[in-house]
Amino acid sequence: MSNKESKRSSICGAEIIACAECDVISIPGNSNISVSGVWEKLDFSSVEFSEKPTSDSSSYDVSIDFSFSDTSHDNYIHLMTWCNIYVLIKLVYSDGSVKVVGSPDFPVSLQINNDGSPAKFHLTYSGQQPEPSKYL
Repeated sequence: MSNKESKRSSICGAEIIACAECDVISIPGNSNISVSGVWEKLDFSSVEFSEKPTSDSSSYDVSIDFSFSDTSHDNYIHLMTWCNIYVLIKLVYSDGSVKVVGSPDFPVSLQINNDGSPAKFHLTYSGQQPEPSKYL
């Protein structure tokens, strides 16, 4: 049986869905969430995700950065479709656990940028959430 809190687990997959295209059941204080709809796989090169309680423990500072090595114009246009709209992000961990970042009341809004050598696209989010990401 896998430990959902394992510190050795890493993100091995991610999917995304627009809030407008899904139905969600999320009860405040419950560590689980239910999302129905069609998720789209993100083919990222790497991802960095952090989630830490704020200094007063009233919310969580959340940061996510997906890196994409495909810097083609077509990929840029595709990634742009996920920017500046409200989305939920599903993170799949190597220990089998699955978490969802965001909720209908506190969705994620991604931004895109391009940097590095070699160049990479980045889809990023940084903000505060009232609860930690929930298990799907």
